[in-house]
Amino acid sequence: LIIEDDDGTVEITVSNFRTKTKACEAYLPGPKNGMYLIADVTAEVTKGTGTINPFYFKWIGTDGSEESGVAGAFSGCGKLLGSGNDLATGSKRTGQLVFDVKDKNGTLEYEHRLKTAGSWKP
Repeated sequence: LIIEDDDGTVEITVSNFRTKTKACEAYLPGPKNGMYLIADVTAEVTKGTGTINPFYFKWIGTDGSEESGVAGAFSGCGKLLGSGNDLATGSKRTGQLVFDVKDKNGTLEYEHRLKTAGSWKP
């Protein structure tokens, strides 16, 4: 996904989806909705400046349910995608997005300026 606006350009790549039905760390609770859906993401500012935020992503289930990823951020599954504002050209963040979902039928969406700018399916 390539996001272009007046400030610059950010390229977002989702390279892998996987699931985990149990807790990712022994001392943390497991998923409440059935499974953790984990996506590997890279975001890079390729021109000007840009903002990267893992909470601009959301999961939309086929039943219309939405998950913001806040609960998944505390799952212990992988390294959460880093964030930053006014990042310069060449700035890059890599990590995981984690959603507590019923099943893997749905769509990962990215919102830019409160509108869906792109989506991926596992």
